[in-house]
Amino acid sequence: MKRYLVAYASETGNTLMLAKEIHNAINCPKDEKELVDIRSWNGTLDAELYFIGFWINRGSCSLEIIDLISSLHGKNVAFFGTCGLGDSYEYHKMLEQNARAWLAEDNNFLGSFFCLGKMPVEIRNRYESLRGNCGDVQIDFMLSMLDDAASHPDNQDLLQVRLFTDEMLIKAENYTAAYI
Repeated sequence: MKRYLVAYASETGNTLMLAKEIHNAINCPKDEKELVDIRSWNGTLDAELYFIGFWINRGSCSLEIIDLISSLHGKNVAFFGTCGLGDSYEYHKMLEQNARAWLAEDNNFLGSFFCLGKMPVEIRNRYESLRGNCGDVQIDFMLSMLDDAASHPDNQDLLQVRLFTDEMLIKAENYTAAYI
């Protein structure tokens, strides 16, 4: 069993960037940690602490991530992810709650980190094509959010995810120490 598993799903590379940063921030021997793309994971790895990363699609995570989350029991778990639209504390808390709904109660949920992630140009083009067909004010708002996300994850996001990782490692150690 590994001490740490960083499992992720990434469509555009944004969540992969965060996953690599988390993996690199975990200061331990290489054989105690693993970085795994959920699509290549065969389900045989086990760990004490799971960092589970996903991209946001319609306010939630993908089925393969739901399968992983719902399979865990008695683990320390932290979520991380990227979203192209929405960068508020309230929105991030909603994303956390949506994913936590799949996590069994016998796990120790440590926390979550979400940040903006750039979206493919096709998404922007799709919104642009809606001009004149629906409320242009709403289209302008969506395009503004896409523009805000265009440079993310940036260096500040990577620094923040490193701080998040350190916090989760401390929480996991404190939780484990309380039960020894």
